[in-house]
Amino acid sequence: MSTYQYIAQRQAYVPVRQLCEVLRVARSAYYAWQRRQVSSLEPTW
Repeated sequence: MSTYQYIAQRQAYVPVRQLCEVLRVARSAYYAWQRRQVSSLEPTW
């Protein structure tokens, strides 16, 4: 499991800001990863 996946699983219980701070991950990097995950699910026509 990647750090980003861990944050995604825990964000319902702990704020993303706090998770990123503790794990030393930039919030912008996490949200960029999250956008890439969503866009990879969209069909490419």
